[in-house]
Amino acid sequence: MNALVVIEPEVVAVSESAIGLNLPDDTTFEAWCHLGHSLASNQRRSHWLIADWAKFGRDHFQHKFPFMAEQLSIDVRKLGEMAKTAANYPEGIRADNVSFEVHQKLGSIEPEARLPMLKQASLERWTTKVASHHIIEHKKAQGALWDEDSEEQAERLATELWRMWNRLPTPRWRSYAYDLIQASAESGFGVINEGEAA
Repeated sequence: MNALVVIEPEVVAVSESAIGLNLPDDTTFEAWCHLGHSLASNQRRSHWLIADWAKFGRDHFQHKFPFMAEQLSIDVRKLGEMAKTAANYPEGIRADNVSFEVHQKLGSIEPEARLPMLKQASLERWTTKVASHHIIEHKKAQGALWDEDSEEQAERLATELWRMWNRLPTPRWRSYAYDLIQASAESGFGVINEGEAA
């Protein structure tokens, strides 16, 4: 019969400052790993605490929200994005082994797809890079490759669209492009099928 053996993590005497951590030279690998898990867990927790705090502030003290962001030396846009992530993922549906940043990235997809992807992220321990890849693949499959709520991204895409328009070599190509845009507009700005556009 196999017995379950519980290995207690080794306690490491560390010295902390407001912005640093010093470990003794004789720290074992196991103790270092345990401390890393603990620090990562604390980081995830602190991100969610700030996000929940920001959401409350945005909902209740919106006119003072930029002032508080400035007082904390946090970019108001970043604080707003954290508040949005807290709104997208109420406390009961957060994955404690998935980083705040992955939750934030998954917030760019439609709400009904978030939980299944979050579950997959939890099972497979996604990094932000892996999450970005899955999100792009998902958006490709849905025909939506950008976050509709992102003004910055919309401005960037519009600028690129005008640059591409200006690079079209002849009026004939501009006419062709215009016809495609018009066809998309008539169908509610749906996806332009490459086979039909050729």
